[in-house]
Amino acid sequence: MKIYIGPYRNHHYSCRIADKFLERKYGKTSYWTMKDGEFDRVDRALEKIEGWIQDVLNLTINKLTAKQERKVKIRIDKYDTWSMDHTLALIVVPMLKQLKATKHGSPFVDDVDVPEELRSTAAPELTQEEKDNGATDALFHKRWDWVLDEIIYAFESELDDDWEEQFETGVRDWKSVEKEMPNYGKGWTLEEGPNHTLKIDEEAKAAGWKRRKNGMILFGKYYNGLWD
Repeated sequence: MKIYIGPYRNHHYSCRIADKFLERKYGKTSYWTMKDGEFDRVDRALEKIEGWIQDVLNLTINKLTAKQERKVKIRIDKYDTWSMDHTLALIVVPMLKQLKATKHGSPFVDDVDVPEELRSTAAPELTQEEKDNGATDALFHKRWDWVLDEIIYAFESELDDDWEEQFETGVRDWKSVEKEMPNYGKGWTLEEGPNHTLKIDEEAKAAGWKRRKNGMILFGKYYNGLWD
C-alpha cells in the first residue's frame, strides 16, 4: 500500500476586518445580537470596506483556488486485503486519536448511544435565551468524546492479537497425548498438564466483545461526523 493525500487546495480567503473590529468593540455575543440601527458610522464604513476587499478576493485568488483539486495518489497491493480489517485499523486508529485531540466541534449524538450520566436529560436545563441562541447542553461535547473513545477501543482491540488475555489469569500448561480415537485409530489430543491454572473470566470477556462490537456500530453510525 502506498498513499499520498495532500491538503485541501480550494481554500476560500475571507476578509474579516469589520468582524474583528466589531467583536473587540462590542463583544462577540452582543455584536451578533445587535440591530442595524445600533452601529455607528465607523462601523458601517468598515463593513463597506470589508465588502469591497472580499469582492476583490472573490474575483481573483478565490477564483484560482476554487479550481485547484486535492492531490490524491493511492496504490493498493494484494496483501493489503489479506486481512483488510487489520489493515484499515492501522490507519483508522491514529486518525481517530488526532481527530479527538484537534477537533473544533462535535456532531449531534443520540442519547440512546451513551450512558445515562452523559445524556442531554442529565445536563442542567438551558435557559430560554440560551435555547434561542442555539446553545448546546453542558454534556454535548462529552457525548462525542465518549463515542470516539469507544470507537478507538474497538479498533485498538482489532490490532491487539493478545487482546483476550486481559480476561485471563493463571498459566497455560498443555501437553499432547496420543490416544485411541473412535473410528479413526490412534491420534493426538491436547490435555491439561500438571501446572495448568488458566482461568477465564467469561462474563468480562463477553462484556469486552460487546463493547468492541458496539464501537464498530458507532463508527458506522457516526461516520459522517468524523470531521474537524
